[in-house]
This record gives sequence, structure tokens and C-alpha cells, in this order.
Amino acid sequence: MLVTAGAGSYHAQTTARIEGSLAHYPANANPTVIEGMTLIDGVSDAAIQDAVMVIDNGTVRSVGKRGSVPIPAGAQRINAAGKTIMPGIIALHAHIGRNRADLYPTLIDKQVMAWGPGAVPQSRESIQRAANAYLYYGVTHNISLGYDQQPMIDFMLEQRAGRVGGAEIYSAGTGYAVKEYRPEDPDLHRPTTPEEARAMVRMEAEKNLGPISFTKLWVDDSRALPKLTPDVYGAIIDESHKYRKKAVVHTFSLEDGKELMRRGIDAITHTVQQPVDDEYLRLARQHNVTMIFDILRANTSIDYLDDPRLPLLFPPSVLQAVREHERQERAADNSNLENTRKIIAAAREAGITGQIYATTNLDEINELSLRQAAKMAAAGITFAIGSDSGEPQNVSGQSEHREMETLVKGGIPPMQVLKAATANGAKFLGLERTHGTLTPGKVANFLVLNANPLVNIRNSRNIDAVWVNGRPVDRTALARRSPGSSR
Repeated sequence: MLVTAGAGSYHAQTTARIEGSLAHYPANANPTVIEGMTLIDGVSDAAIQDAVMVIDNGTVRSVGKRGSVPIPAGAQRINAAGKTIMPGIIALHAHIGRNRADLYPTLIDKQVMAWGPGAVPQSRESIQRAANAYLYYGVTHNISLGYDQQPMIDFMLEQRAGRVGGAEIYSAGTGYAVKEYRPEDPDLHRPTTPEEARAMVRMEAEKNLGPISFTKLWVDDSRALPKLTPDVYGAIIDESHKYRKKAVVHTFSLEDGKELMRRGIDAITHTVQQPVDDEYLRLARQHNVTMIFDILRANTSIDYLDDPRLPLLFPPSVLQAVREHERQERAADNSNLENTRKIIAAAREAGITGQIYATTNLDEINELSLRQAAKMAAAGITFAIGSDSGEPQNVSGQSEHREMETLVKGGIPPMQVLKAATANGAKFLGLERTHGTLTPGKVANFLVLNANPLVNIRNSRNIDAVWVNGRPVDRTALARRSPGSSR
């Protein structure tokens, strides 16, 4: 536990812990000095040992090795020996407020992925619960990529006005796909011509989602279905850029990815499920495309369910939905199972085997995805994290840490993964001048860890405290106040 130098327990002394939106989180006006920790600043190639960080008015004033940083007179000094500090996590792929297991029992096993009902009503409570959970786990910002309904818009407007708390949420509003893609889901735009596509983008722009907003496209033939054509998705991307909205695409295809990059896509989420070639790498570098590998499905461990903090954040229905035994039982009776099997058979008959995720060989697809992610990272392609969290099996907040663990297991160095989870995410959001690293002038958003994630990436979950704007968040209150929690 952190301690104030010469003054006992740090947690006992820090009484000014409050919930709040990051944009309106009051900064601590008094200088604070944290010293003696290992510091991962999000920009350096190595951690700073026995580091000192001076925080003033919510921002990092100075940082460096002990002895190189002036200590302001009268500052509160905190001894953080044995701790590791890293920037707050910034994630780029979630579906927030849809983790209502009673309404949306998504199922995964070794044989099949079967989607549950498409029309999942978001609610103010489900969105707030997710926002609280993200901040509890040190995820300070996240994007909800598609399917968002009016409650999400209302929540973001309230959050920007400082009336609701949790992690800062951004949205892609309603996404874009062909009419055959998940036709049971009403929360998608389905343009058939470039003109329709542009009109839909303009309509989305009128929703006032805040100064930073995004567009989500599905260009996916993974179910042997039609997909958005280049002229239609090119119009969506171009019109989005007119409104300064970055466009993010869900795709698994090598060739589709190439054409999307030529058309100006800003980010690709989900790892290509075919061997990446030199042209793909060249286009990614040339167009400065951010990859969001969304590789969590390759992490088959369910030990995360033993996390004692989960019942504080989520109701039993959500947690029960992701337990292996329950999942298998539901899969046996799931009404979508036979339809999914037909989709798989149709995909195989059409020769679409390298691009499908509804497959009877998920282990093979996962291994291929990991190899492609590691290859792109080694080639210097920019990537950020995003775990598709918000669905029942991808627990909001915790899944972002499991995503990092999976990337490291796939062969990407821990420091590169941590930079992706912090600095790269901030850059994609357009926040690189103020967030993403612990360097002078940046907002003091960070995690205090009990162990070093560079030694074992799982240590990123071992959180002692989360700080926002230079003040520690009351994580107990976040858990206690999560709507629908068991407490």
C-alpha cells in the first residue's frame, strides 16, 4: 500500500476521492510528489527505476529518476516504493451497455459461435455500469463501436456536462452494413448506393456525439453473405472525413483490408485471418492505419471469472452467462445453433474458409490471428487495444487487461503492448497532446500497480489505485454504485 512519507497509510490520508466524468474531474490544486516507484511513462523504451513524478493542478509537471527532479516546497510526498505506475488505459473497441446477459446470451465454445438476439436495448443503467467498470479497471477512455441507441447519446451528453461519471465514452453511433448482415438487428444503417451512404452519414453527424466521434462499418463476408461494396464504403469513409469523423471497419479479409486502406479507412478492427503480405503492410504504413487486433478470443482461459471484484461490478446474470458449464448448456439448446451451422456449411461450399470466425476450428483461426498480429507489430504497424468488450463474455474493463495478456502471449513485447494500450489509443482519439503518456504537461491519469507488468503482463490487473486528473478515484464507490450490482 502506498504511504505518505512519514505520515502513515496513504489510503487513510487521501480522503478526496470522488467519482466523476474525466472531462469534469476536479484536479487537485496542491502539488503532489510520488516517488520511489518503477515508472512506465508510455513513451520511453525502458521503465524509469526509483522514479519521481510531480503532479500540479492535475497534470504532470516533471518526471524522472530520483535526484533529477526538483521537489516543490510544501508538496505532499508519497512513497511508492515497490509499486509500478503506468498511464491510464485507452481502448478503442467496445459495445457498451449491451452486456445484459438476460437479454443477449452470446455463446462461444470450441465448435461454434452463435449470436443471440440482435435487438438489445441499451439502458442508462447498463451504460453507467460499464463506464464505472472501465474506470475501476483503469480504462479511462473507450469507444462504443456501433449499435448505439438513444440512451448512449443521452449518456454522453450528460457525461460531457459533468452530470455522470465513469470512464469517458465515445461512440460510432449507428454502424453501416448490408441488409443481409445480422438482419435481426435494427440498429444498423444499410445503404445500397453511395448516395444513400452519404445521406446516412450526414444524419449520424446531426446526433451531436461530441467533439470526437467515429464511424463503424462492417465489411464482412464471414457468413457467406454479401458485403458493402467499395463504392458504398468509400462514400461512407469520405463523407465521415468531411465531418472529421474517423472510420473504423470490422473485417477479416486481406483483400478487403487493402481496398479499405486505399479508400482511406482509419482503423481496422479484428485481425486479418489470412497471411499478411508485403502489400498489406505497405498500405498500412502509407495510410497510417491503426490496427485494433481484438485478439481476446484467442485467450481461452476462464480463470478471469475467479476475480473477486467481478460480483461488485456486474449482476449475477452477466457473470453466469460466461461460465463454461452454463455456456455449453445454453449452446445445446440455442435456437441460433442450427442456423449458424448452416452458415458455416454455406461458407465452406462458397470456399470462404480463411475469413470466417463462425467455424468448427476456432483454435486454428486463433493461432493464425495471433501470428498475423505479431507480424504486423514487428513490422512497425501502429496498433492499439480493443477487446470487443461489453458483450457478456468480454467483461468491461477486465477484458482490456486480458487483451494485453493475449497479445504478449502471441509474441509482442510487453512494452510495445503497453504503449499500444496508452499512447497509441490517445493518438487515435486525437488526445495525444494531453493524454496517453506520463510526460510533462500531460493529464495525470494513471494506474498504481502492485507489481510490474513488464515482468508479467498479468500484473496490469493487480491494481492498487487509479488516478484521474492527479487525484485517486474511489474505486470502492464505483463498484458499490454500479447499477444492477450485487451490492
